Amino acid sequence: MLSFLLGMSEFDMNKYRELVPLLYKSPNVLILASLLALKYGMGAIHTLATRLSKLLMYILTDTKDIQSIEFLAKRLSLRVEHSDKCLHESLRYIDSKGNVIRVCYRYRIRVPDFLTAAHSLLTEPSWKMISYPIIRGYIYIESVETIIRLLAEHYRHMLSQILRNVKEQYADYVQSILQLYSTKLNELAEALKQLASEYEQRHDIEERSISKPQERKPLVLMPRLETLEDILKLADVAYPPCIKTLINSLLSGENLSHHQRFAIAAFLVNIGANLDAILELFKRSPDFNEKIARYQIEHIAGLRGSKKKYLPYNCTTMRSLGICVGDCGVKNPLTYYYKRIKELTRKGRSNSKP
Repeated sequence: MLSFLLGMSEFDMNKYRELVPLLYKSPNVLILASLLALKYGMGAIHTLATRLSKLLMYILTDTKDIQSIEFLAKRLSLRVEHSDKCLHESLRYIDSKGNVIRVCYRYRIRVPDFLTAAHSLLTEPSWKMISYPIIRGYIYIESVETIIRLLAEHYRHMLSQILRNVKEQYADYVQSILQLYSTKLNELAEALKQLASEYEQRHDIEERSISKPQERKPLVLMPRLETLEDILKLADVAYPPCIKTLINSLLSGENLSHHQRFAIAAFLVNIGANLDAILELFKRSPDFNEKIARYQIEHIAGLRGSKKKYLPYNCTTMRSLGICVGDCGVKNPLTYYYKRIKELTRKGRSNSKP
């Protein structure tokens, strides 16, 4: 369960069906998952919040229990109202036989609450306010699925923000808790690493890194990249030549193209680097603008816009853009990185044996 919540095992809707009864029986697993997410950084926090929000969406969609939806909305401080009758009706169209087809809106939510909950969705056409009737401070919504998506998205954002705030504002306190339980957490982390390793042996990493990026996140198996120093420390030993060359060019003050910057950011995001550390790297750009750079990095990480997390260009595209600097024998920069990390891990284990 923990390996799934932290993104170490494959994303599969069937997993949610298995998780629901387990969470009722073992709610403490969420505390453990949160502690591990705090231990392993922002990437793990984002993954945990995303998967728990999907779990919430699955439960509500499966039951469509109005009382549960209203209860959750109150707990999230969202003013959602429901009626068995139409709160509002509007004309949709008149068919070829002259029948008037109307839309019945049984849900409504205050405009400020809608904007708060849907702020990360508003770039999608279906979520723009023009798509909904707005009357006296309320947005009227037709389907319960839309309400559920709204609640799940708000839950994801709130949970992610809470954990981020805890990590940043109570760093010393969190560190003391992690130290107090360090032995148990490390034992658990090692067990999860073993599970991730066994999972990789059963699934081809090349396929997962290119075809199914959202299902490939063995977070606790990968090195922690919390600072710019962490990012640069691995560059010489684990990054593919193309990424290493681009980073060196950036550090020397060269003004990189959009494609070159995307290649660096997408690569670092996908290996779990802290977004603030990536931003710190881009401060070396001669035309650096923090607001624009942060937005672009968060967009690549799937925190803005369509919520799609982007992979770096594959090697074919890198060659066509003139970014590739040599044939590494792989199809994607991420594959090179994972292979190098596995080699370094194996080497470290063999050196540690008596």
